[in-house]
This record gives sequence, structure tokens and C-alpha cells, in this order.
Amino acid sequence: MPFLRALKFLTLALTIFVIHIFFINFFPFPINRVNIIFLFLLWLILLDRGVKIYWLAFLTVFMSEQFINLPYGASAAATLIAFVVINWFLTNILTNRNGYIVFLSAAGGLLLFRCVFFFFLFLFNLFARQKTAIGLDALIDFAWEAGLTAPLLTIIYFGAARVIKTLNPMYVSARKQIYE
Repeated sequence: MPFLRALKFLTLALTIFVIHIFFINFFPFPINRVNIIFLFLLWLILLDRGVKIYWLAFLTVFMSEQFINLPYGASAAATLIAFVVINWFLTNILTNRNGYIVFLSAAGGLLLFRCVFFFFLFLFNLFARQKTAIGLDALIDFAWEAGLTAPLLTIIYFGAARVIKTLNPMYVSARKQIYE
């Protein structure tokens, strides 16, 4: 059984990666800026905050690092740092699950991810002889990424909150009244 569980896990990571590559290559400009890896992994954090999410994030960003022409590991490290911080915030500070929190966690997580990523690129530029350009185009791409990924995750949340009862705030209120 552990082999089947690991195979399911690897298949999920590969599926997320393939969908991300599909979005980047086959959709027109504004839509291809949606960060599918971030979207799926943050969605899984909203559903279940466990250690498995970190391993899934590691596998997925490791696959994507193979096809990025930037310094190796910068994107992966930035993604993992962002998910650790988002998970901590969702567990300890932003405990209420509603549309505002979902939007805030997606936008804040993407902002943190890009800030850490640009910091790693800055360090690479500082210590390496090879330069990577961080310019206005990168900031415009980030604005499109955050402007599309965060609202899309919020729309998915509102659609799923009607079906998945643990996402519905009324479910939490009903459970609270049972235990009082």
C-alpha cells in the first residue's frame, strides 16, 4: 500500500506540472500568467494542512526547475518558503476560511513568493559573474500573475464552498454549536 500511495502522490505532482506547462504554452497572454502550481498547492493547503503538501510542493517545483532558465533552486526555495509562511499564517493567524482570507492568502503568498524569488536573483547577481535581468517586464508579469491567480482561487473557493462542507463557514458555526 505505501507504494500505491507514493505512486498516487507522484502522479498528482506530475499532473499539476503538466497542467501548468499546458497553461503556459497553449493559452493566450493574460491567461497563461496564471500560476497553476501555486493555485493547486494553495488550494490543497486550504483543504488539508499537512506535511504532505510540502512534499508535493517540493516534487512539483523540482520538476518545474528542470525547465527554467534561471539560477537552479531559486524558484523552488522561494516556493517552499512561501508555502511554509502561508501555512503558518492560515493555521495561526488567518484561521477563518472565507473569500477574503482566501484572496488575501493567495495574493500575499504570491507577493512573498516573488519577493523571495527576486531576492534570490539579486543574491545571484551579486555573487555570480553571470547576470540575470530583473526589470520592468518581470514586475508586469508578476502583476498579471497575482491579478489572475488570486481571484481565480477565490472563485474556485466560492464554487467549492457550496459542495465541500468543510469550506463552508456555516459548517464551522454549526459544529461549534454542537460542542457548546
